[in-house]
Amino acid sequence: MKSCFLFSFLMCCLGLLAQEPKAIRKQADADFKAKRYEAAIAAYSQLTAAVPKDADVFYNRAVSYERTGRTEAAIQDYLVFLDIDKKDKEAHLKVADLYIKLENYRKAEDILEKLLLFDKNNVPALQRSAYCLIMLKEFHKAVERADHAIKEEPKDDGELTDVTHYYRAIAKDSLHDYTAALASYKRAIVIVKTREINRLKALPKYKPYYVNLGKVQNTVHSYDEALQNFNEAIALDIPDTIPPSNSEVYYYSSLACFAKSDYTGSIGNLNKAIVLNGKNAQLFFQRGLVYKTTSQYQSAISDFTKASLLDGTNATACLYKGSAKWSLAISRAPSMILKPA
Repeated sequence: MKSCFLFSFLMCCLGLLAQEPKAIRKQADADFKAKRYEAAIAAYSQLTAAVPKDADVFYNRAVSYERTGRTEAAIQDYLVFLDIDKKDKEAHLKVADLYIKLENYRKAEDILEKLLLFDKNNVPALQRSAYCLIMLKEFHKAVERADHAIKEEPKDDGELTDVTHYYRAIAKDSLHDYTAALASYKRAIVIVKTREINRLKALPKYKPYYVNLGKVQNTVHSYDEALQNFNEAIALDIPDTIPPSNSEVYYYSSLACFAKSDYTGSIGNLNKAIVLNGKNAQLFFQRGLVYKTTSQYQSAISDFTKASLLDGTNATACLYKGSAKWSLAISRAPSMILKPA
């Protein structure tokens, strides 16, 4: 009798133990669905030892970690998930995105390489890879990835085609292939304008397209076109929410004006830049250079002094300040300069 009772008791306990993971899983899934992520994490964590091969447990906990700002913990669970489900494309992209968020571009690229091994024409992976390779300064390989993505994208320029052309442009720009860079920047902008045709203007997020195009145009001495693109960039983002800052864009505009000998325009753009960022030594240095070029030596001295105070390592500012002082002295006392016999 006792043995029968003991057997029944053991069977009951085993039944309860078998039910416990199911109950925990049910609660975990309910918490996850209700976006109670902290509770979901706690519940799923109780299950990981009991069900080490349950991909959904690790995936849902990864999502919960991600939604609560624990990026590294999320990555670890996504990686466990990928050990179980090695061909999940979205999970590969998710891990890459999280590594990019942490600015760990090498690990992001490693994950993308794994994805491309079994899905070589995956456009989102190729795009992300191009970006990571740019950040890793592997520009030739970045161009290859971008070219591959462009080839695989819809021929009618799909929703993200502009991004690929933009990455290709950055890589070509970095390789000093300015002709190719110009073509790719312009192509990206044409795609955006075509897609955004029903808007009053393009979205602020496209501001870098115009700025980078203008910078290359400055490099190849197409100053009027550069100024048009810098103006477009400012107009896209008047609240100044998207990098590069508007003060930086005004600085690039001033360089274009200076190169054209439009000194009034150059000073005007620098004044606007300084209003937005009065702590940038380069802005005062450049304005000092314009003042010195136009023989406004006192103003040049003042700006070179300000540049030196903001950046004590700027030896050139001290040199130019001395030169401006000498030029000012000469302009005030020309009779003191001895003429050759």
